Amino acid sequence: MNRAFLLGCLLSILTFAQEKEETIPLRPPEKEITIPAQPYVRNGVAEPYLEGDFIYWEVKEDGLEFAASGYGTYEEPVTSRGKVYFPKFKKSPGFRVGVGVNLAHDGWDLFLRYTWIDSRAKNAQKGFFIPLWVNGPNPFLNEVTETKVDWNVHLDVLDLEWGRSFYISRFLTLRPFFGLKGYWSDQTYDNHSSGTTIENNQRMNAAQRTHYIQDAWGIGVRFGLGGVWYLKKNWSVFGGGVLANEWSRFDLRRKDTGAILAQGAEETLVHTRSKEYHMVPIIELMAGVRWEMWFSDDDYHALIQAGWEEQIWFHLNQMKGVYDYSGGPGSLQLQGLTFKFRFDF
Repeated sequence: MNRAFLLGCLLSILTFAQEKEETIPLRPPEKEITIPAQPYVRNGVAEPYLEGDFIYWEVKEDGLEFAASGYGTYEEPVTSRGKVYFPKFKKSPGFRVGVGVNLAHDGWDLFLRYTWIDSRAKNAQKGFFIPLWVNGPNPFLNEVTETKVDWNVHLDVLDLEWGRSFYISRFLTLRPFFGLKGYWSDQTYDNHSSGTTIENNQRMNAAQRTHYIQDAWGIGVRFGLGGVWYLKKNWSVFGGGVLANEWSRFDLRRKDTGAILAQGAEETLVHTRSKEYHMVPIIELMAGVRWEMWFSDDDYHALIQAGWEEQIWFHLNQMKGVYDYSGGPGSLQLQGLTFKFRFDF
């Protein structure tokens, strides 16, 4: 009796387990969950595509102030409100080019893009200022009457992405991706100032130049998400965001020279060099309008879009003062128009 009861329980457990196994979904599922939105890969392996962008961005950076007014003493109080002076940042052209492959495996794609941009900003002022880029606790110039600045930045960027574009509804597609980001950046900062200095208890006309060079490169992980909202078959709006964090190496070189005009001889006031390592977090945002078409039985795909992009590179400016640490760390900010053309073969 006990044997028959135990045998019945064992058979019941095995039957329940078999039914349970049949209800477990397959991994990966046999049917598509999110239909790929990339061009159809007819050769069953991979097909290439090309991209080209024209960018027209405003480039500015924190920590580049070079003069300030509105400071006085008890004997000579301030009579009007002063201000802090920066280089006059402007918009600059650049370009991006990219090559990618659409993979037949699950609609994945691989993409490599290169970005180039170079920008320059200047400013010149006359008046009565205090020097900001001083050379020590006792600055060579104790009063500045004329000053000018010249800043230049050059940026080369490589982005490698591994993503997948897919439909989540009839009129909405998403593309999550991840990969690597690498960059090379060169910056120069020149500040020429004229004013007065104290020599043998006499106030004398003098001039000072600060020349700073910053070379940096970095690499890190990059990931993001893009979305496309289709208004019609060919027209859509797009938007997306990207996060990256770059392990970066900085080579910083500064040289200050000064001269008393009546004496003519120029002397070196500061000559330093340092190599530093910092993390550079990056945020990228973009949005715009897109037109695209499919032709030749959907074998080929062409796309044109116009959008607005914004980027913040935190702590990219590591140029510092010698004594009061004016300047960096500061953030590089990029924003402006981007025009893209893409063709899928």
